[in-house]
Order: sequence, then C-alpha cells, then structure tokens
Amino acid sequence: MRLPKRLFQIYTLAHSDGLNTELWDIGCDHSLLARINMREGRFSNVYCVDKSKSSLKKILNDTNYMDLKTITLVESDGCDLDWKMVRGAVVIAGVGGNTVLKVVQSCPESYRNRITWVLNPFTSVDKFLKEIVQFLPGRNVETFEIKENGRIRFIFRILPIVPS
Repeated sequence: MRLPKRLFQIYTLAHSDGLNTELWDIGCDHSLLARINMREGRFSNVYCVDKSKSSLKKILNDTNYMDLKTITLVESDGCDLDWKMVRGAVVIAGVGGNTVLKVVQSCPESYRNRITWVLNPFTSVDKFLKEIVQFLPGRNVETFEIKENGRIRFIFRILPIVPS
C-alpha cells in the first residue's frame, strides 16, 4: 500500500516537539498513521479512533499488524471520547473542516490546552481557520502546505500550552 506524502508530514508534525509519546488518530479509516509508526516507532502507542467497526476490524485482520501491542482500537466518532484519557498528539485528517471543529469543540477546554493538535481539513478550510481560534484561544496556529494529487492541502499544528 502506497502511503500519501501528506500522512508522513502529519506524522512528523505530531512528534516534532519530541514530547508526545501517544498519537490519537481520530477518523483513522485504514490506520495509516499506525502503519507508519510500526516502521518509525516514534510513539509508544497509537490510538486508532473510528466510528466504523468494519474499519477497525480490517486493522485486526491485516497481517501487516503483527505487533498490535502499540495499537489501541477505539470505536468512536471522536466527539464521544473520554478526553481525560487523551494525551500527546491528536490528529484529525481527511474530513471536512466542520467535522474537525466539531471534534475539537467536544473536547473540554481544560483538556484541549494540553494536546498537540494536527488538523487537516479537506473542505471549509477558510471557515475552519476563522473558527478554530475560538476553540483554542491564544494559541499559535502553524500552517503547512503540501502538494498532493495536484492540489495544495493544508495541515495545521497547534502546540499545547506549557504550564509555567
């Protein structure tokens, strides 16, 4: 399976500060970030979060996932996560900006601030940019562009607030 260049960029951004040991891939679909981690090993655990039982079942049936001890499967749409358990980097990629905002908004504010957010909305990017600052006030939004399939895709990274 050929892995998109965009996902390597997302994976790198999720770990770029070197502090994150966990990766939460919300809407993981085929769990490609977990597949990258099997090779790169930057995260001690990758949580593959998807509301589709069949997507999660495919992960279990995939013979390329011989080492399942670093992968945790979570059946959820992302909005009903137990956010107090979520630490490290949260990736929401390949869905619309409205969905990304909905998931970020579902996370209580006190938990939002301790997470590295790596967000890759495919639609409604302008609306997403205007509204994300309401959910993560005072945070620096870093923007990265990557050309994929002839289109420019935007990836946004928002670092956690480090207590002083």
